[in-house]
Amino acid sequence: MILLKLLVTESEHHINYLELLAAFFALRCFHSSLSGKHVTIMIDNCFAVSQINNMGICHSEEFNSLVVQILEFCISHNITWLTAAHIPGSSNVIADGESRHFHSQDTGWMLNSELLTGALKTLNFQPEIELFVSRLNKQLPVFCSLRPDPEASFINPFTVFLLSAVFYRCYRKSFRIR
Repeated sequence: MILLKLLVTESEHHINYLELLAAFFALRCFHSSLSGKHVTIMIDNCFAVSQINNMGICHSEEFNSLVVQILEFCISHNITWLTAAHIPGSSNVIADGESRHFHSQDTGWMLNSELLTGALKTLNFQPEIELFVSRLNKQLPVFCSLRPDPEASFINPFTVFLLSAVFYRCYRKSFRIR
């Protein structure tokens, strides 16, 4: 199970789109262990199940476009086959509960972008990787998230060995943005 907060622009989409997006995020987070396998995603939304299994037959270009992205991702990452199965909401209690209780303190803090840019320019320093952030508060293209994240280059900075990378750590309790 992955827990992700949505960007404001993402949260404006229809719930059916968000269910497909969640499936896409899961594939992106775990693709390295899915190569060469038949993957079945358990989803509690019948529309999303139908869209994945029928390879996007909806009359909405927005939905079809997302399904095409999902399928192209699977092809490019050697996921041999993707299917979806319906899981009743009553059997999906843990995931539903967690999705309603997102802990923003885990990912919400970040250094002020303008101050960070100015300080790095003054120091003539450019970090190569950012640690302990998510796709919501990252400020560098390469980042390491504490939890599975579809855009993270690495997961769990405590286990990643960074031999020659230059990095900085955001102490979120010390640098609160108000």
